[in-house]
Amino acid sequence: MKKTNPVKIVILGASALLALALAGGRLYRPPLADHGPALDGVAAAAVFALAAFHAWWVVKNNRSEPRRRWQPWQVAFLTALSGLAVQLTGGLTSFLTGFYLLLCWLAVFRAGGGWRAVPPVAAAAIELGSAYWGDRLYQEAVPAVSLVALLALGYGMGRLFAKRSFAAAAAAAPAEPERPGEVSFSGEVSLKHDLAALCALAQASVGSRTCAVFQLETLGSSLRMLACKSYSPHVAAGAAVDVARGFLGWVVRERQGLLYPSFDKDFRALGYYGKQETVGSVLAVPVLVGDAVRGMMVADSERPGAFDEGAKLLLAGFGDEAGRLIDLHQRHSALGLEKERLEVWNKRLELLASRLTVGDVVNVMKELVPTLVDCDHLALLALDGAAATATVLLSDPPAIGYPVAGATVDIAGSLAQQAAQTREWRSIDDFYRRAVTVPRYSRAEKLDHGFRSVLAGPLLSEDACRYVLVLESRRSRAFDSDLSTIHIIGGQFALALKSAAMYEEKEQMAVRDGLTGLANHRRFQDHLSEVLVQADGGPVGIALFDIDHFKKLNDTHGHPAGDAVLKEVAARLKAAVSQFDFVARYGGEEFVAVWPGRTDVEAAKLAEQVRQAIGSKPFATAAGELPVTVSLGVAASPQDAKDKPGLIKAADEALYAAKKGGRNKVCRYSSLKNGTLSK
Repeated sequence: MKKTNPVKIVILGASALLALALAGGRLYRPPLADHGPALDGVAAAAVFALAAFHAWWVVKNNRSEPRRRWQPWQVAFLTALSGLAVQLTGGLTSFLTGFYLLLCWLAVFRAGGGWRAVPPVAAAAIELGSAYWGDRLYQEAVPAVSLVALLALGYGMGRLFAKRSFAAAAAAAPAEPERPGEVSFSGEVSLKHDLAALCALAQASVGSRTCAVFQLETLGSSLRMLACKSYSPHVAAGAAVDVARGFLGWVVRERQGLLYPSFDKDFRALGYYGKQETVGSVLAVPVLVGDAVRGMMVADSERPGAFDEGAKLLLAGFGDEAGRLIDLHQRHSALGLEKERLEVWNKRLELLASRLTVGDVVNVMKELVPTLVDCDHLALLALDGAAATATVLLSDPPAIGYPVAGATVDIAGSLAQQAAQTREWRSIDDFYRRAVTVPRYSRAEKLDHGFRSVLAGPLLSEDACRYVLVLESRRSRAFDSDLSTIHIIGGQFALALKSAAMYEEKEQMAVRDGLTGLANHRRFQDHLSEVLVQADGGPVGIALFDIDHFKKLNDTHGHPAGDAVLKEVAARLKAAVSQFDFVARYGGEEFVAVWPGRTDVEAAKLAEQVRQAIGSKPFATAAGELPVTVSLGVAASPQDAKDKPGLIKAADEALYAAKKGGRNKVCRYSSLKNGTLSK
């Protein structure tokens, strides 16, 4: 049985007695400023000594103590020490009350169980009790209320941050020691780091609360958690799942994915939560290396219906990548990766998990690849569909003769196209010795580029090549010893780019109309707000318009014809305005255009151009050629309205007047005031 240290018991008891004395006002001293020149030097020195000791203790424990390991005597001692410093310098009016907030914040992270609530409760009891027994509570009512609110805010914010921070700590927990006779995925911590980063990417992609990778142990009887990324503080690191009887063991037994859109079982059925958690949906897939099952990847969410078949396919892709990582780390002795380079890779891989745009991933690639591979030039090409063209996303370092970042190049007949078409890494170990005439990127480039070794590789996603990575060196056979490293880099960046592209696509879907490709109503509202703020009282013209007799067109010719008309209207609208103007689908058959810096008269002229562009010639549809016209209402700020709702309302009223006046015309809101309907 573990013995209790008597010194700790004494400290705990003394701290409790000191807190009671402080709450009774026994040690209260007025603010230091009240003493004037006669300040008690001994008391001041004691206060600052206590403050210095408190700060030293906090820093020491913050760096060396594991989280949630503060013992009760430590919590009580620091709480009493903080109360003594505050009471000796004026209580509620002391300049040291900030120690309470710091202590509450740290206790949330460091203390365990119910002891986390001791500092805020004790601080409130000490200060309010001292003020009450000292007949100062009425005079210090405002500081008392402020202190209680500050303690509650600090404790609440600490709990919120701790919840997310503990989840991140669980994902980075060190690997358990290898059991005798057990074949481990990898003897190196780097595998856990890589899989934790992979879990982070999967978590962001499928929108889960927890994503974890489990290892199938040697005897095949249980699955043990190898890496995890979660927002929950209750995930048990190294949790084990029984394959034969466990709910998730079915994934390994049947070698199939598992999807529960509405999870109706107890949270304990998952096997990796240590405390109560609400589980609304569960998704799990097997981790395969070749034909062998090596583990399982699982994701869950507190929301029912959070996952669908698309999410299942996406997680299966991450599971395949986890299998490749496991296989590569099992054969790490053949990879030739030095310890220093692995450490750099692990750190950068963690960065990739937080990068959710293609541009961010490219920047990490620019920084990371030269530290792992000795190359003189690095390029990344984004393939433009099935065409033999590509957009240069990265060209580092930039120089004459290299592809320029942002440019579009014709890769027909190049080494880059060979890599994309064959889905295999293509290399030339010595350009000049072999007198190779194959261009690297394009037939338009010069062959005397100065590079002897060139390696082009496809970055595959779901067996499709969307990017090509090209490395070049002025040395011959420069990449022979680094091929395994480069393949790992390529696989990880392919996954990161896929996740980033999916994120950007979702962002675009949130602000784009799916049918016409124009900005949607939400984006229009945001854009108009931004334009009005930037105008700072200057003119801003808008035109709100809809298609004349669109309902009749839909009823007569069918919705496919109606959709074709909407698409063509959007195309003609974009062609009729400049690239600096903003157009959007307002809703249904209504569209809107925004012209910053234009008065209502100028906006009406531009609206007339739009009307003529749309109605100038019939629309070709499956139902034949159809005549289409539009009615437009124009308003401008600040002439017609000074705020956004008023401006939209004015344009809508002008639109109504245009339709009522015969349709196929432009009406200004200002003309309604004069009782005329003028274009």
